[in-house]
Amino acid sequence: MNRLEDEPLPTGAKALHEAVLLGRALLNFVPDALERTVLVDQAWRAAEIPQRGVSVRVSYVQHGTVVDESYVHVDRAGGGRHTHSPDPSTGTPYELRVDLGPTPCQDRFRRLHGYLRDQLREAAAAEPSGGPGPHPVALAWWRFVDAAQEACRSFVRPDVEQPVLTVWADRLVSEMRNAGPGAAERVASIARRLPALADGLRREGRLDVWASSALLVAAHVPRLVAEHFSGRDHATQLARYLFFALLEMRVSPWQVIYGVSQKVARENLTHSLDQAADDLLDQAEQHREWAVDGPLDRDYFSTQLFLGTPKAWAAMQLYRILKDLAPAGESGQRPRRRTVAEELAVRMQDGVAHQWLDVDDARTIEAWRQVHKLRRAGDEQGVRTVLREGELRLFRPRSARNLLLGPSPWSHIREE
Repeated sequence: MNRLEDEPLPTGAKALHEAVLLGRALLNFVPDALERTVLVDQAWRAAEIPQRGVSVRVSYVQHGTVVDESYVHVDRAGGGRHTHSPDPSTGTPYELRVDLGPTPCQDRFRRLHGYLRDQLREAAAAEPSGGPGPHPVALAWWRFVDAAQEACRSFVRPDVEQPVLTVWADRLVSEMRNAGPGAAERVASIARRLPALADGLRREGRLDVWASSALLVAAHVPRLVAEHFSGRDHATQLARYLFFALLEMRVSPWQVIYGVSQKVARENLTHSLDQAADDLLDQAEQHREWAVDGPLDRDYFSTQLFLGTPKAWAAMQLYRILKDLAPAGESGQRPRRRTVAEELAVRMQDGVAHQWLDVDDARTIEAWRQVHKLRRAGDEQGVRTVLREGELRLFRPRSARNLLLGPSPWSHIREE
């Protein structure tokens, strides 16, 4: 990739497609984290550092001062990991300085948003005179892009109020307070609706990863607490915890996750947190399987990872809180599942970002070239490693294997 700010914007349907993929990538990270990923990638390529078999010390610079450092280790198959210490086996690391000032991803998203907004206005103005109106799918995607632009703009930190959560908290609290006769069933109905609400608002582009995770915790923990009670106590506990979670939602996403967890701990109901974390991780893993086993469709693949990330993120936060609540140590499967949740959340974030970074298929073409180079050398084990790495890192589905193993589908590519 050249510098992102120098890349011209696509037009028409390609602009809309890229805007959707970039919007998902921004909402799937704290926006600054995606900027780091792109800035490192651009600096890496500008410095002509090899893409495989290297160790790189990355110094992050802000206003001329180094504010953070990390090491990136990439093996010969392309698998990467981040650490805070060098790997002696890779020899002397390359040095890379990255300026954190620019925001190329958000700048490009704003430009795409502005272009699409103008195109929509032109289409709406032409429609009364017999011109073609916007296609329903294009309108749905535009609504996502427009909502994502607002969500990215309003995000500050996870411990700051988020307007969308506040609006829904007020709406649901009012519904609970005005339930009247049959209040228990109304509360139960709200609890049942929350998981679908979280996914729906996510699909609409209105929730970043923190806000979506908070809503998922509010959807799961009160219900699981109530399951340990029967009769009238079941309804009472569900109402207590759901009401509490909604009030915390007015404060901030982090307050929902932390506040509900602390309430559960004070009342000796931490088994409900365990169950909530396990359920959310199971759901995230299901989204991963749907993505990896799905069709060769960048939008479908991205959507599944985009919906799965907040579930892995919420599970990760709950497992971390549970670890803090048990300073003497953990037992059973929890430590392993916490690690799985952490790795899955990161891989899903990277996978969604990759769909945008590869919107022009440049990285897929690079993988295709590598596969065919290995095949010509007779290295079938190397071929299998490249194919598996792309799937394990959630860069592409298994259905891409036929594409990578077959003759080039790109007329402008020549085998090297």
